[in-house]
Amino acid sequence: MGKNWNSKKQEYSPVVREETKQLAGEVKSLIDQGYSRAEAAKKVNKSVSRIRELLK
Repeated sequence: MGKNWNSKKQEYSPVVREETKQLAGEVKSLIDQGYSRAEAAKKVNKSVSRIRELLK
């Protein structure tokens, strides 16, 4: 779960850092609880576009 944009390769790559994987899990949980992407973004203090990447 979760992807990062690799601008050098111009493609998405899987998340590697453990902290980012945990964040992706937290965001997924919030979405499953019925939060919108915008609400989840505010709750974890990230942008909506970052939330979209984490949900890929």
